Amino acid sequence: MTVYRCLRVVNTGQWLDVLFTSSSEDFEVPELSHRTDIANALCLDSAELEALDTNADQRSGLLLGIPTPPEAPPDPDQVRTRELLSILRSNWTAAQRAELLELIAMTPVNKGILARRWAAVAALGIVSVTALELYALTQGINGTALTASLAAIAGLGGTGVGRLLK
Repeated sequence: MTVYRCLRVVNTGQWLDVLFTSSSEDFEVPELSHRTDIANALCLDSAELEALDTNADQRSGLLLGIPTPPEAPPDPDQVRTRELLSILRSNWTAAQRAELLELIAMTPVNKGILARRWAAVAALGIVSVTALELYALTQGINGTALTASLAAIAGLGGTGVGRLLK
């Protein structure tokens, strides 16, 4: 048995140009969920719509259309990448080649990966320099110069670790 879910505006009685069907006795999606989603699309309150589940399509008359959601604007980096890739490779300038490499390397997926790798390298560098300084101190080398270099390296590496903790 096919079940139909028709929706209409309570105040006007106008049916919506939307129809849900199910081949079972009832719908898997709750009626409130359908009403809420469609009411949001029409800028209405869900109480302003009613849903009717029957064994036949009840809609009649002029149907009220559902607006289509606006398309998201394209990502400027993706647009520029496509533009550069449409140019013949033999016609690329050095600046275009460099720009393309930067755009491809800094895709959203890679941005997070690069930040984590940078932080891991920075942390490894801090640990390595600390171990080297401790070894040098046990051998009697002047600790003042080593401490200053460690502070400088820690400051540089701290930015990488800060990226990891964001």
